[in-house]
Amino acid sequence: PPPPVPAVEPDLTGATTLRQQLAQHRNDAMCASCHDKIDPAGFALESFDAIGGWRQWYRIPQPEPVVLDKRKRGEQPVAYKQGLPVDSTGKLPTGEAFGDMRELKALLKRDPPAAQGRLAICR
Repeated sequence: PPPPVPAVEPDLTGATTLRQQLAQHRNDAMCASCHDKIDPAGFALESFDAIGGWRQWYRIPQPEPVVLDKRKRGEQPVAYKQGLPVDSTGKLPTGEAFGDMRELKALLKRDPPAAQGRLAICR
């Protein structure tokens, strides 16, 4: 949150995905005023993992190998379980909907000067 806004610990009971956690977080009107503006772009980026690799589902680390990633970390293959599918859809504050990062990019490229308003950051 911005400096004058204290951090809030929302009740995330039952939330299993980042999208569900943010939906519960937005139940607080103070949080929703910013998150309604910044979350859509973040949802579009959910198809990328922490190091920029493409993903279609979330990975759940497992002690027992379930699926071995083709990429290796050092000499050890990465073992994980396939989790829930990634949902990279969203709707901008203007009401424009997109299905993924490519569609969001196309929306923003249609009118570059208006793109700033479409992705207005909370101030």
